[in-house]
Amino acid sequence: MLTIGLLATFPDQDASSIIKIDEYTTQYKELFSSISRERKQVIIAGSHLECREDEYFNIAYIFDKDGSYVEHKKTHIFPAAANWQTSEGNTLEVYSIGPVKIGIAVCYEAEIPEISRILSVNGANIIFCPSYTFTEAGFWRVRHCAHARAIENQVYFVHCPTVGEPGDPYLMDMGVQAY
Repeated sequence: MLTIGLLATFPDQDASSIIKIDEYTTQYKELFSSISRERKQVIIAGSHLECREDEYFNIAYIFDKDGSYVEHKKTHIFPAAANWQTSEGNTLEVYSIGPVKIGIAVCYEAEIPEISRILSVNGANIIFCPSYTFTEAGFWRVRHCAHARAIENQVYFVHCPTVGEPGDPYLMDMGVQAY
């Protein structure tokens, strides 16, 4: 949930307001497409809550050097995030970026051994794990599971947590802080 901080741009927020982040979907994609083209780099951007046919998905994007992108819809929703109206994706893909094959495991997916196993069996050499946790304990849970998945599957596992102090009491209650 790289874009969770955008909630601060909306006045009078409550827990159900998280779906408003979808209003930034076009700008999010345009920004990372543009940066990847300008820098001629592959960018594995953090995930973003996006509406598709009246369902919301937590989607992580991989932007290629030409600005094109592929996506991974999070397949397992953390129980505490269920009230965000988020639906689960149903595919696990491996993507080639140059000589390397990668997979994506968004946050809680690192805690599900089968996710990393499927990605590694399908050829992933590196699994990227953008995460957003509510507590320090949540951060460490994802981090330790990432270590376990790397060892179990003999792959590199890159944990990319949301970090920072937003300062807004409402956002703090939602767990934007990470350690």
